Amino acid sequence: MKNRLYKLLGCEEDVIGLDINYGRVVAAHFSKNGNGLQMDRLAAGEFSPELTDRQVAAWLRAFWKKEKLPSRTVRTCLHSRALMVRYFCYKNLSADELPQTLSLEAEEALQQPADELCFDWHLNPSGTGPDGTVSELSGILAAVPRKTVIRHLNLIRASGLYSVNVEISCSALYNFYTRLREAADMSPVCLINLADRTADIIMLSSSGTYPRTLFSANDRWEGNLDYLLENIQNALLYYHLKTNQYPIEKIVLIGRIPDKESFPRTLEKNTSLPVSIFDPAAEPRMPDGIRRRPVPDTFNTAAGIGLALGGLGDETV
Repeated sequence: MKNRLYKLLGCEEDVIGLDINYGRVVAAHFSKNGNGLQMDRLAAGEFSPELTDRQVAAWLRAFWKKEKLPSRTVRTCLHSRALMVRYFCYKNLSADELPQTLSLEAEEALQQPADELCFDWHLNPSGTGPDGTVSELSGILAAVPRKTVIRHLNLIRASGLYSVNVEISCSALYNFYTRLREAADMSPVCLINLADRTADIIMLSSSGTYPRTLFSANDRWEGNLDYLLENIQNALLYYHLKTNQYPIEKIVLIGRIPDKESFPRTLEKNTSLPVSIFDPAAEPRMPDGIRRRPVPDTFNTAAGIGLALGGLGDETV
């Protein structure tokens, strides 16, 4: 999750945040100005999920040309049911022992040998004892079959693009929320990002993160709201019982929210937490041109924006 500036040939390279999720594409780009960073491009398009990878690559090439995006260097997001993302917490384990331990956990979870997997992790902040030792190591483990990553990178390459980083949705959403929220707002939050078939539930606090991704059996969450509500409550319960992080104080919804009138009220009643909606199109830091031509509600722009922000260092947005 650490932000980096990618440099090619000794120069900072423009990086586009590119999110491809079940037939919908969002591309975002930020540029520097005197006050820090400002979004100057937000493009969206849609293709049939039934297209082959070769057809999707052709569609992306046409999309890039049509939108006149300023760079072919991208940060992308990997969406796959084969992707495993889970919270871990080990006591009395040294940092040197952690990679092998997580490798074994990934092998067991995905039932594949280590050489057929790609895995990475993010450590939460941890305190040290009087002797300088760490009592526990906690964080997020992400693992996926290597062939899934290779297919994703081959698609990006066939589209005439160059991927400098492949992220997971909780990482992109972490970038999105932490970079765009008010500077004084550091309260622990449950961030829920809703797309057509997925829901990312991410607990964020100064002591770390806890993510969970849900998949809907239907095309849209409107037909599966009971399952969605139940799993949001289960995620909050697990977080409070199993982690040592700060209690969640509020819920923030982003993305394609089913029934914007009643769903937030029902969620607030079921969880006893205040619920609000974060609309990127209403962000005052969005240029007037983008606010006048907002991306339709059917598109989820948060991941694409978060990917773009993730490559821009720590400048104030």
